[in-house]
Amino acid sequence: MDPNKMNTLFLGCFGILGLYRIYRYVLNLNIERFLAKKPLEHEDSTSNTTDYRNVAIFNSFANRDSGFPVLENQQAYALLLLSLSNVVELSGPAEKALLTQVMDESCLNMMLELLKTSTDYSLQDKAMEIICLLSENGENCNRLAEKGVLRVMLQKMGSELTPQNSNSIYQAAFIVQNILQNVLQHKSSRFSNQYITDGLLSNILNIFKNHDQYSYPTIKILVDIVNQLSIRDYLCRKLFNAKIEVGILTLLNEHTSETSQVRKLLETMLNIMTQSGASADDQNIIIWAIGMIHELLIQDVGNKDFSRINGLAQLLSNHLNLSKATYANGLILRIYWCLYNHKDEMRVFSNEIIKTPVLLRILGLLGLKDYEICYWVVDILSRVSANAISHPWIVSSNFFSNIRIFLKSKNDYNRQIRQDLSIICMHLLNSEVGSSILESVDSFNEVYLDLLENKTPEIILNLSLAVIGHSIHTKKSTSIYYTKDLENGFIDLLLDQTHDRLHIQAAKNAASLVNIGI
Repeated sequence: MDPNKMNTLFLGCFGILGLYRIYRYVLNLNIERFLAKKPLEHEDSTSNTTDYRNVAIFNSFANRDSGFPVLENQQAYALLLLSLSNVVELSGPAEKALLTQVMDESCLNMMLELLKTSTDYSLQDKAMEIICLLSENGENCNRLAEKGVLRVMLQKMGSELTPQNSNSIYQAAFIVQNILQNVLQHKSSRFSNQYITDGLLSNILNIFKNHDQYSYPTIKILVDIVNQLSIRDYLCRKLFNAKIEVGILTLLNEHTSETSQVRKLLETMLNIMTQSGASADDQNIIIWAIGMIHELLIQDVGNKDFSRINGLAQLLSNHLNLSKATYANGLILRIYWCLYNHKDEMRVFSNEIIKTPVLLRILGLLGLKDYEICYWVVDILSRVSANAISHPWIVSSNFFSNIRIFLKSKNDYNRQIRQDLSIICMHLLNSEVGSSILESVDSFNEVYLDLLENKTPEIILNLSLAVIGHSIHTKKSTSIYYTKDLENGFIDLLLDQTHDRLHIQAAKNAASLVNIGI
């Protein structure tokens, strides 16, 4: 090559480089001047000055170490950068302009790509903030769901928690809640199912298990999400398979002071258990679900809420096995006992238990010849029998013929079974049905006489009340149930100073017996 041409080429390159350096110097100088410039009152977002300032800000941020390359949609990226400005006159209009463009596919893709790849937390927070605002509009939610926003939000929720991204995780949960709420409300179950992924549920479960590391607003949103999912029958199995109830139990152990949250968690748990767990085909799953409800109740968590659930007693009774002793039988009876003995809701749940199908299945358990089951059945009946509606079913069943077997053996349950039986006898003889029928029921009479043999003070007191009630309802001054054993036991009770706590009631019973003429 000609040396002269070579020199000319080198000079030209140096000249271009020099011009570029001068351009950058002047441009940066103008940037500083424009940033420092106080905007005039008549200037607006469409003025040439503002447009130039936008370009200047964009250029000044172009080399920002965000770990994220400027993509095709440079205008949207520039607006995002401008929205971070401390100058309100810049950030406000930039954010508004970005909101009008972000639903365009290229702009939304840019935002999502930034959320996935950028290491600049301020940029990520601003992008999340923009999408949060969009998700509050139901019309936007469908498009956000279709464009894969949920997938990116799930990545955010599942990311390792750091001080820098805790707010992003909250925002991601907020966006997911808005999108799912809209999807569940307006779309078919098949359409909804594709968004309720294992990834979503596993992230929620992980946050529940480590709830102490996350903010309360984040936990509250996720509780709301799970609650909304649980009221859809077709989603309960997914929640159950994902073991969401394990996370709920973890929360219940720590948030029992939050009344509204506890109620929502219990409602969610019950929906999952009744729609999936207790209704499952697998017997092991059923036992696990019933055991979960039992565990909550014995910890005195949610007793009042469970008592108010219509149909719970019936649902559980469907899983009572009348052909063989099972672990589930004991769990269900203890659940009944816990719910019935909740003082504020006793009447509510009593009405559930005395419904014919439930009561008959409970009575049928005595045929299993299991002492523990007998203990719980008799204890429940001693309370339920206070309602006369239950009497025809108790009297017409094989209850007394079955119970005699348990009275013949001495074991740890025998004393309590006898005492509860005396209460049942008292309730039955204090009703028109019992007093008119039981005299002809041989098994009842045998049980009655058997109870008198031990002369237990509490039993004597209960049976004396039974005699009073029987005499009143039969309108007779004598009662076949006022036997010599009862009379002797009653006198011994009155004379025994060690039972002074029973003397007041015994004295009242004695007065009633005298008044009747017995």
